Amino acid sequence: MKLVLIYDVGDNCTYWFERTVPIEYESAETLIVDFENVAKNAYCSDKWDFVFAGHTFDAYNFFENNTFDKNDDYICPKIMTVDEWFNQRGI
Repeated sequence: MKLVLIYDVGDNCTYWFERTVPIEYESAETLIVDFENVAKNAYCSDKWDFVFAGHTFDAYNFFENNTFDKNDDYICPKIMTVDEWFNQRGI
């Protein structure tokens, strides 16, 4: 299934932008579960960068408090189909 993963990148002070990543995965539901597991494992380890579905992500962008503690709140990226993404933008 062709999907789009959208999330915010920034340092909580000087810059912010929205990143859109195209991903091919078996389903949106499976992507949500698998992505959260991989992101949490990376966030709680010494290495915050992780590769998922052929793309590199920084786990820092998916957690609220950024204390690098397993109790920090996970922020799920937006997941939509390519058609939903085009429709949302009026294309």
